[in-house]
Amino acid sequence: MNINVRLEWDYELLERSAQKEFSRGNWLTAHSRFKQAMKLLPPEESETSVGFRIKTGVKNSKKLLDFFHHGEIADALRFSYWEEAFVKLYDLKNLLYKAQLEEVLLRYGIEDDIWGIIRKKAYCPLVEKQQMGYQNCDGDKILGINYQQVSHFTKGLCAMKFNNKWTLYDRSFRALSMESFDYIDLKPNGLHVIREQDRYNILKSNGELLLPNWSDKVKLPEKESYLIPYQLKKKWGFVDVQGRWKIEPRFDLVDEFSDGCARVRLGELYGYINHKGRYLYTPTLFECKSYSEGMAPVRINKKWGFINSFGRVCIPPKFQKVGAFHEGHCPVMDNEGWKFIDKKGNITCKRSFQEIVWVEDLFWVAKLEDKYYYINHQGTLLTPHSLFNFMGERIKYRF
Repeated sequence: MNINVRLEWDYELLERSAQKEFSRGNWLTAHSRFKQAMKLLPPEESETSVGFRIKTGVKNSKKLLDFFHHGEIADALRFSYWEEAFVKLYDLKNLLYKAQLEEVLLRYGIEDDIWGIIRKKAYCPLVEKQQMGYQNCDGDKILGINYQQVSHFTKGLCAMKFNNKWTLYDRSFRALSMESFDYIDLKPNGLHVIREQDRYNILKSNGELLLPNWSDKVKLPEKESYLIPYQLKKKWGFVDVQGRWKIEPRFDLVDEFSDGCARVRLGELYGYINHKGRYLYTPTLFECKSYSEGMAPVRINKKWGFINSFGRVCIPPKFQKVGAFHEGHCPVMDNEGWKFIDKKGNITCKRSFQEIVWVEDLFWVAKLEDKYYYINHQGTLLTPHSLFNFMGERIKYRF
């Protein structure tokens, strides 16, 4: 007799199963089950320790998938981006046991002693007597201490300051540009902001200038975007990654694109434009910020509230400061401190904090009595959080 048995998965069973698959190195299965657990997790359980473990599992399994299945480490090694490979393997060492890490690396064709190889080939700044050079991660000096300042390596490139001028170099410390500049800000996307006599341009990784004309100011978007805010003759517009104008400079202020639109100011009027430079609706006199999850902060009579995608006020202005919406909740500050509200303006937090920030595109972190904690939008303290990266530098989060 054939009996059809249907296994009913619940979120706790899925979470335990995903943890087992994670420990076995089956990242794809683990990630799939963690995501299923997230879907089945009841709203009232999403802020418990089980919900936190599931969120952490989603994040960590996704990170491991990116490392291996999506080839992040292999790409870093293939292009000799040793510093990026160092950071990624450092993260892996914190996620996996030593024996498990070695087994996984071998499975993906990465040799046993890769950690030792990377430590010798990854460079980091070295400081001696107010002068700087480079050493590898084993402490061996690579470049003499002859420079005023040096940057960290980014995608095989670095910038060094000598005689008050910055120059772009490759891994062999060969200058990529005949020119030096007052300032170079290295970016991982290969487009670097440079400044010379209070004028700005974008330097490509081959040492060529992206923009034909120097700008009053330029800012590269933090998120991937093919439109770059660019200021010319005190007016802002947008160029693409080839340096061609896409939205002519006519605004007094612009933000990068978010939720398919960008905040702009023309005179005293604030508004939002699409990728063609057209207003979404009639500009207003009220100060506003960029959209997030269909909600944008707006300041009226010195208080902050929110407008919806049609430009209508949906949360009355009554807060001193506000952040941005993530997962349906937003940090706001009143006379008591920082709290959370939902999209109807209801306060969902049981306590007030000194600071609340959204980190790693997944978690809320709050400061309470000068200590940092992972929290949920009800203000429950889940676990302590360290806001320091692998080099011991404090990570800067801001709204």
